[in-house]
Amino acid sequence: MKLFHIFVVVIITICQYGTSVSGLDLNRLFVHYSALFGGYWKMPLTVKEINSTNPLQFVFAGHDGEINADFYSHKGDPRFFLLFDQNGNIAGIRTGYIKSDIEKAAEEKSLKFPYDYSKISMFKS
Repeated sequence: MKLFHIFVVVIITICQYGTSVSGLDLNRLFVHYSALFGGYWKMPLTVKEINSTNPLQFVFAGHDGEINADFYSHKGDPRFFLLFDQNGNIAGIRTGYIKSDIEKAAEEKSLKFPYDYSKISMFKS
């Protein structure tokens, strides 16, 4: 899968335990990335599973002390993260965007982009 597929659809549907999705293993975690039938991408459930893949699909991106979780990003794409608890089990997801993508898209569509990230606290790193 290309990294682009992760972010193609604005709404990311997570299908997990107990969800009925035709033909899928319901004891796995999937991300829905396409409106077409079968547009599901299997996600790892543990850090051990991440580290056992070759080549690595996800890389350690940091630790969030506020929620006590490690987060892993898809290799080369900081817009989608998997969160893992201290035992190495999946705990959630985090999504984001690249600031320059927003400004670039506004420019390409001749739209005014009125925000100054340095003045909005939620955009500060």
